[in-house]
Amino acid sequence: MRYVNPVTGGSVMTTLDCHAVRLPNEGPTRLKRGTWNAICLVVEGEGRSTIGGETFECSRHDVFTIPHWTWVSHEAAVARWTCLSAPTGPFMSVSIWFEKS
Repeated sequence: MRYVNPVTGGSVMTTLDCHAVRLPNEGPTRLKRGTWNAICLVVEGEGRSTIGGETFECSRHDVFTIPHWTWVSHEAAVARWTCLSAPTGPFMSVSIWFEKS
């Protein structure tokens, strides 16, 4: 789910977007990477994120970052894992995004 500015319908801030991601315990997500950095906060549950080939275990209230153009995959370790993601960077303000799976 994407949070938006209620006045403009765009990003919450010019260089900051916000998404809520809820993953069921059904295996890892596809590997992907993008031209933005992201700050992530685990809201509920437990899981693991593989960032640049290194796997990190995380649970509620953990914060981690994903550097731009780094391969990443996430996996819930319990029935449900919820994470807030805030992609950042100047590319967002001019809508030049690139993502590769």
